[in-house]
Amino acid sequence: LKIPNRGRDSVPRKPFTYDEYKKLISACTAKGDEIRTLILVVCLTGARPSEVAGIRREDIFLDEDYPHFDLVEYSNRTLKTKNSARKVPLVPIAAKAVKNLLGTHQEPVLFPRYCDGNDVSGDNVSAATRKYTASLGIDKTLYSARHTVKTLLDRAGIQEYLALVIVTGK
Repeated sequence: LKIPNRGRDSVPRKPFTYDEYKKLISACTAKGDEIRTLILVVCLTGARPSEVAGIRREDIFLDEDYPHFDLVEYSNRTLKTKNSARKVPLVPIAAKAVKNLLGTHQEPVLFPRYCDGNDVSGDNVSAATRKYTASLGIDKTLYSARHTVKTLLDRAGIQEYLALVIVTGK
């Protein structure tokens, strides 16, 4: 079976510039509503937007020595690859944002607008985050955050295999 343009039809994503990244993080910390908290967590962890959107309360561990959330499959929620299941560390600003958002509702998931506890609405996450980044004058999708985190890890001298584990779980 021949697939036209196989391997040539994807668009390479570029990381956010320093100014874009700073602007996005500042805007998201200024108002910690659901979409901005989701964007902030993605920007500070390198996790995929749909992975973050499906976090449940029971997957969040803020009172540990190293605050983190676990990415796991459950119900109809699947992860992109087998190796995507992992513990994702939260830097203090992200941990605080998650804690604040948890205090605003009692739903079993962190982002009830984008996950019902069984399924993640990836299309809604993509549309909402794209709309928000565009409102800030940033012409990139939130998926660029993964590339930004990887670039920052490279610049910090983190060995390649550790950087890949942090961002992809592989």
